[in-house]
Amino acid sequence: MSLSLSELQLLLPELASTWEGAQIQKLHMNGSATLLLKLRVLGESGVLRISIEPEANHLCVVEHRGEVDREASAFCMLLRRWLKGGRITGLELIGGDRFVELRGTRASLKIEMFDARGRFVLCSPEGVVLGFSPHDHPRIGA
Repeated sequence: MSLSLSELQLLLPELASTWEGAQIQKLHMNGSATLLLKLRVLGESGVLRISIEPEANHLCVVEHRGEVDREASAFCMLLRRWLKGGRITGLELIGGDRFVELRGTRASLKIEMFDARGRFVLCSPEGVVLGFSPHDHPRIGA
């Protein structure tokens, strides 16, 4: 079951209150739809797990990252280039739907958390799209 809009509205402020300012120490993926960010903030560390799996999307903090891909995909390497080592400056809903934005000091990650068609979109501070998750195909006429 996926997170609803009302659940995200309750969850994101709580996550932001703990993890804003946290350094992104490591970044891994498990498949093309699950992102794992190892975070460290004064006195606390954890792994932010972001999944856009169809009908099972979620955001949560776990103690251990669990299983990850043996080899990083090109998209994972791009995320590492722009996010790793930076700090989280914001985590919030954007628009009026299940669009989550994780803002970092060097780039932002926009996360579409829809049941059947979620995706990750990496953007520069100016809003230029740098890349998007490989499991998503551009939708013609959408």
